[in-house]
Amino acid sequence: QGYLDNPYHNQMHATDVVSNVAFYLNETAFFQSHCSDFDKFCAILSAAIHDLGHDGNNNAYHITTMSDIALTYNDISVLENYHIAMAFKTLKRPECNWYKQLSMPVQRYLRQALIDMVLATDMKYHNQKLASLTGLIAILKQQLSKDLSLGRSDSFSSMSVPMPSSRSSMSASNNNNNSYSLDELKEDLDSNAVSMENLHMVPPTHLRKHAALSDFPLHKYKVNERGVEHLLSTTIADVMHEGSNPRVNDVLDERRFVLCWMVHLCDISNCAKSIKSGKKWAVRVMTEFFKQGDREKSQGLEVSAMMDRHRSSIASGQIGFIKFVLYPSYNMWLRLVPEASRPVDYLNENLAYWQEQQKQKVRQQRSKSLGAGGAADKQALLMMQDQLKRLQLKRDASETPQPVSPLSAKEVDDDTRDAAALEASDDDDDDTRSQKSVRIRDDDEDEDMETPQPMTSARTYASTAHSHSGKQPSKNGKHVGFA
Repeated sequence: QGYLDNPYHNQMHATDVVSNVAFYLNETAFFQSHCSDFDKFCAILSAAIHDLGHDGNNNAYHITTMSDIALTYNDISVLENYHIAMAFKTLKRPECNWYKQLSMPVQRYLRQALIDMVLATDMKYHNQKLASLTGLIAILKQQLSKDLSLGRSDSFSSMSVPMPSSRSSMSASNNNNNSYSLDELKEDLDSNAVSMENLHMVPPTHLRKHAALSDFPLHKYKVNERGVEHLLSTTIADVMHEGSNPRVNDVLDERRFVLCWMVHLCDISNCAKSIKSGKKWAVRVMTEFFKQGDREKSQGLEVSAMMDRHRSSIASGQIGFIKFVLYPSYNMWLRLVPEASRPVDYLNENLAYWQEQQKQKVRQQRSKSLGAGGAADKQALLMMQDQLKRLQLKRDASETPQPVSPLSAKEVDDDTRDAAALEASDDDDDDTRSQKSVRIRDDDEDEDMETPQPMTSARTYASTAHSHSGKQPSKNGKHVGFA
């Protein structure tokens, strides 16, 4: 209850995010080592409530229209604050209030955990959190490089023992063996490579030779966990600090920060699923976007980016989101959680699919454009060919010599007199003959100029033909629909 019947932000979306979060909590080494059962419960619950009461409009719409919830939360993470408030109002109902059965320290911890994780789903802070994650991973990588350079593994902190030099040299020659077995430990005890004093510090199963980033402890600064310590025990204990600056800016609790990032990433990872599933979610989210765009247009507001159904498309939206949001995010996440490699493979498959869809759409638009103007283009071409034929016939007729008929006696006498007159007119100067020659050439050039110049396109000719005939050319609209 509490979720509205939106195309995207509905119960199915909440269930999907819960499923994504459960995968990382239960199937990855990092969270198995760094996350307590109570933290897992907080993460699952935050995923379930993270869009509770969502009305299908984004924060920008609420802020622009000065909606009630925007006024209530002063334009700061409007929807995210609203979702949290809705969740705790539900918990206060008598039939739902299991929350009051918890001790006050546990209540405070749970409430703050839910607030942090749900607020982390605000895309406004995505880049800021990605920068913090990048900084944390850089610190862990430095620790890993330092340990590897020493030829030992400190991955278990106080529970680990130094790797014997003999074992270090063996590991260099045998990279396929990643464990320090009990048999090897017994051999080292017999050879005094490991002292009995350190035996109790060896993990009960094995000690990995090459540490991973998930093997290093996380740090906490000025975090009050009194009354909940028994709920927060982990395989790799956090390092507590008092009165010191955090090693990652603005990150006082690194475990909580990673949980927040994980919930946020699960919220935006529709494209990190199979193409069949990704397509359905893409259609859902764009349908909701277009509905908001329609509302904005009807209210005289500027249509938000990717929400104009006449200018945006599903393919372009998915391609941009994968390239500029998900790829950088998963590039960092994969270094901390290698098990995310399968979602990254899905990202690549979805990107290739949507790129191909975009190419097909371009081809269809070209074909449609040519088909709509095909009849007019054909008519214009026929008219042009007909005009060229008539001009060619006219030119051929002017160049063909006329047959000479026999001269009559009278015509012979007239020609004789004309010849005598020409001989007598020696005073006709060369300029007169030159002017006649110029007129003859001008006449020829005028005739040549009757040949039409090449037209820019057949469509232009068709438009001209329509305008002379009193008909208006058709206008083809352009509409973007769903695949």
